[in-house]
Amino acid sequence: MKLTKIQANAIKAVAAAEMRSEAQVISLLLAEGIRFFYCDDYPRFGNAAEIQQLSTVLETEARALVFTAE
Repeated sequence: MKLTKIQANAIKAVAAAEMRSEAQVISLLLAEGIRFFYCDDYPRFGNAAEIQQLSTVLETEARALVFTAE
């Protein structure tokens, strides 16, 4: 697979900004593309119920911090 000059420059810029190698950036892009194409209905960050539970815990802890700070 050949990249155009614009694509190669974009990969280099992202790699430099994220302090990663160009190979890592390309691997991440390919992995995300495959995940997007083949796993479109799969939740990206895990089970929706787990995400809701984590969200509830974080909100509760954040509210406790706000009220103790006042």
